[in-house]
Amino acid sequence: MKIALTVWGNRISPVFDSAQTLLIAQIKNNQVIKKSYESFDSNTAGFSDTLKKLDISVLICGAISEKPTNMIAVSGIKLIPFVTGNAEQVLDLYLSNKPVSSAYFMPGYRKLGCRNGLKNAGLNFEKI
Repeated sequence: MKIALTVWGNRISPVFDSAQTLLIAQIKNNQVIKKSYESFDSNTAGFSDTLKKLDISVLICGAISEKPTNMIAVSGIKLIPFVTGNAEQVLDLYLSNKPVSSAYFMPGYRKLGCRNGLKNAGLNFEKI
């Protein structure tokens, strides 16, 4: 399985729609076996095809608008949006399946109904 995180420096990119870099982690037995960085243009019409070609199963990102959310949903990639913080820590938290501090969620995420992979109770990243 491969997990992609939109990154800006060492942090989750605050806005998916302007993301330019992906941290891609290949996972086996719930452990990271390989990491790489890929250039990424979230503004192209074929960005979801790029994610599929990279064999991404899960995408973790910051704020994201409705159009790319729908494109990702149609592609079959699990989306975990409105996440903030250090990308490595977020990846570790996702893999640990431990409760996540609200500090890792963007302000207002509860108002969105916790769609697309976020659990309201317990603040956990939901696994596939």
